[in-house]
Amino acid sequence: MPHLLPAVVPAVVVVLTVAGPVHAQPGDTSTIAEQLFNEGRALIKAKRWSDACPKFEASLRYDPVLGTRLNLAMCYEHIGKLASAWGLYRESMLLAKQARDGKRASFAQKQAAALEPRLPRLAIAAPARMPDGFAVTRDGTPIDPGAQGVALFVDPGPHTIVASAPGFESFTRTVTCVDSKTETLAL
Repeated sequence: MPHLLPAVVPAVVVVLTVAGPVHAQPGDTSTIAEQLFNEGRALIKAKRWSDACPKFEASLRYDPVLGTRLNLAMCYEHIGKLASAWGLYRESMLLAKQARDGKRASFAQKQAAALEPRLPRLAIAAPARMPDGFAVTRDGTPIDPGAQGVALFVDPGPHTIVASAPGFESFTRTVTCVDSKTETLAL
């Protein structure tokens, strides 16, 4: 046995050197989500709603759970992103019903219903004869042709509409929407 020890020691040293130090696994998304959620809740307690929203948004990307959705919806509501809050409340209501969480479903439904009369709407009316390749975006997001002409809920504030088609000069207009009002933009 004493003769084996000198031969084993270099092999163990090589294995430990190649293996490197042992670390906790990075990327534990639920842990990151929890930390961000807790930071968001602390910011809410301090009435720092605009600072809390990005924490909840990031937490939701790491772990899309119902509680984070509801907190983000409340956060959006407090900073005036009414349509975004309404959408999250509606989504949360459906998820809570699926999870048989009546208390959260009821809360989300009440909040969404209270917001709905305050929501601004924006209708983008496309021309009757649209050229081939005609496309419309609102704040960089494409608007489906089926949604054109429909007064859709939007957050209050300015919205940039861009209409384009191959061979035509693009059209850009900014429309400012306010609580409870419907704006229509004819292209």
